[in-house]
Amino acid sequence: MAARLDAVRDGELDLALVRGALTSAAVTVVRAWSEPLHAVFAREHPAARKPVVRLHDFAPYGLRLPARDSDPPMYDAIIAALPMAPPRPPAGDMLNVLFEVGRDTEGWTLMPAEQLDVSRSERLLHMPLDPPVTVDGHVVTSLATPEPCVASYVASFAD
Repeated sequence: MAARLDAVRDGELDLALVRGALTSAAVTVVRAWSEPLHAVFAREHPAARKPVVRLHDFAPYGLRLPARDSDPPMYDAIIAALPMAPPRPPAGDMLNVLFEVGRDTEGWTLMPAEQLDVSRSERLLHMPLDPPVTVDGHVVTSLATPEPCVASYVASFAD
């Protein structure tokens, strides 16, 4: 994540897309979209039998998250959306998290719905939460990027 933001700041990339809250004086950050987070859990999890899932359907001790340094804005957005703090240490990257959740009948995590469209698993289910939990997405550009360009980038990725 930091490398992408540095590349935008230094002009090596025109823009970056970031999920979650991000503030920086070194780049321009503009909110462009919002997307739902889905609960991801093993097919054997008790919530798998429910037609609708809510955050309180999941035990806090079952929450698995990737390490914050893998994607700080996304990690912070998930933590801000939860009524509880994660009781377990982070599980490395998202692939490790999904592996652990698939093996644990009480395990669960949250992921943006768009990321779930490309990840299929026989062991895992994913469902939207009721009420919905969302995360904002941002377009990040260099401070030198002209405002009309920033506006066109944002329009391209807007809800």
